[in-house]
Amino acid sequence: MAVGASAHRRPLFHLSRDLQRAAKPAALAHPRRRVSAEIELVPVPQNTNGLTAILARRIAAEGPISVADYMGAALGHPVFGYYMGNDPFGVAGDFTTAPEISQMFGELVGLWCAEVWRLMGSPAPFNLIELGPGRGTLMQDALRAAR
Repeated sequence: MAVGASAHRRPLFHLSRDLQRAAKPAALAHPRRRVSAEIELVPVPQNTNGLTAILARRIAAEGPISVADYMGAALGHPVFGYYMGNDPFGVAGDFTTAPEISQMFGELVGLWCAEVWRLMGSPAPFNLIELGPGRGTLMQDALRAAR
């Protein structure tokens, strides 16, 4: 049996790691924290967009950032965010979904929902909620068919 392991636990291989864990940043970031002028001196590669420079300076000042913070900046930054430019949805955008290609998908979903609602005894109220990005095309098509 491995050292640190028992019959009910997985072996603790991480205790004999060859690589050390990364150290935590010296100071935790705080929204109202003063940023020193040294941050502006962080070298940023040439030919990078503004968001790359912003993120490089933030990481230099605060240490590692979470994936959620990175994605929030990449998608929602007021100037450089993906969703702040052209409309990414639909056939002319960067990606499309079945409801954008044909109304038939949404109508079939609507008919299925209406049948399930009927089999449930037609409860009132009944909430039909569309989750996800887009223009609401799926819900529009589903409601049109379900009525």
